[in-house]
Amino acid sequence: MNLSRFRSSALIRRLKSNPLLLILSITVLSRLIYLCWDYPLWWDSHIYIGLGKYIFSAGEAGIWEPFRPLVHPFILGLLWKLNLNVIIIGKIMDIIFSTFSVFLVYRITQKIYGQNTAIFSSILLSLTPVFIMFTGLILTEPLALFLGLLGAYYFFKEPSQKNLFLGGLFGGLSFLTKFPMGILFLAMISAILISKKTPMSPASNCYRILFLTLGFLTPLIPYLILNYFLYQDIFLPFVVGSWIVTTATWFYGSGWTYYFDHFFLGNVLYLLFLPAVILFLKRKEWQDYRRSTLFLASILILAYFWYLPRKETRYLVLALPSMAILTGEFISYLYSKTKARQKQVLKPLAFVVLFGILLLFPLPLSLDMERPPTFEKEVSQVIKVHNIDGEVLTSDPAFVSFLNQPIVTLDGMGFSTRIYEQQKGKYQLIFLNHCYLACPPEDTNCLTQKKQFLSRIYSENTLEFTTSFKNCTYAILLPKS
Repeated sequence: MNLSRFRSSALIRRLKSNPLLLILSITVLSRLIYLCWDYPLWWDSHIYIGLGKYIFSAGEAGIWEPFRPLVHPFILGLLWKLNLNVIIIGKIMDIIFSTFSVFLVYRITQKIYGQNTAIFSSILLSLTPVFIMFTGLILTEPLALFLGLLGAYYFFKEPSQKNLFLGGLFGGLSFLTKFPMGILFLAMISAILISKKTPMSPASNCYRILFLTLGFLTPLIPYLILNYFLYQDIFLPFVVGSWIVTTATWFYGSGWTYYFDHFFLGNVLYLLFLPAVILFLKRKEWQDYRRSTLFLASILILAYFWYLPRKETRYLVLALPSMAILTGEFISYLYSKTKARQKQVLKPLAFVVLFGILLLFPLPLSLDMERPPTFEKEVSQVIKVHNIDGEVLTSDPAFVSFLNQPIVTLDGMGFSTRIYEQQKGKYQLIFLNHCYLACPPEDTNCLTQKKQFLSRIYSENTLEFTTSFKNCTYAILLPKS
């Protein structure tokens, strides 16, 4: 009993003396708890797993979409090729990448702003609901943020050839994990050009840009060469990706106030980002290339996603580390002002408690997501009974994560009829989710086409299973002999 109490008190003392250890413990624990809710994977999650299978099976399994970056799918595909459980390990990797991202934010902030700001910034990032939400979804963002922050960490160190090259290298890998992360590289270059407090002359700034760019191009050039051999167009993934985010905008959020309504009002501490920007400008912090990099990364990423017609709150996770650092510095500034006042309206302890309340308040509602049904067991059973080993045609890519055979998606009403015609005689099973064959509101032509398409599917195939959930109908069909 006494030994157990001694060990507990020793642990508490260690946590108090090492705030980073406490913050990382909170980061891991909060994500382990969130994993227990076992939310289903998203559309994009299955696509990335499918891309990995396609890469390591030479196209015999999985799925291919040319506009997707390849670093994350490559890792997932390697796990699959090694006969490891991609979903379980993928969820573990989400925790690892998120935890290391928090660690890097702490270290970067500690070096630039000091320990108080590092504590506020890292705990703010760690417990931001939209960041926690990525745990277990096996999406690209946790890895992209980790690589981007690792690049920033080396970029902010002493400007040696090695550090600059590594900063660019990890920045390039981050870009090839999530294309908008290329904005971080742009912020680095811009910060070098506009900053005054650099340890080098204008001539040596060119030297810094050179080695940073060489690092960035090291993974990028092989990717561009691959694009040429695959598509005869080195920029095709970027062009198609830029087009994709302008389509089906009616299915997503829209409007200039969307992110203010759906992110900032729901995460009230980030409302302090605006006064943080004012404080940054008032102090002329753009003269420090490290601080101006963080500022530019925040502003440019926010501006990019604010400009896109298709809006989702999850997009802003790419701006969270730099926003959390600037916001954390403003919170630290308020905290120091509170402690310095002779007549304290708010005691320092009360300030910290208020910070904790405002930080934790959004978590329960923000992390509560809908659980649509999955039909892995039903599809697997039909495949087993009918000895199916060929192509699966589906409106939902989820089965690419569970099946080791070619998957072709119908890609919405805009393409479904053409894809169905192309795959006739090739597919051995069809899975339909009527809600994934969606039409724009009040588009009567699309609704008519959908009705005709579904009628044709059901008449030319044999229905094996059907059910409904809310307003969605699900069906498994086999081609008629």
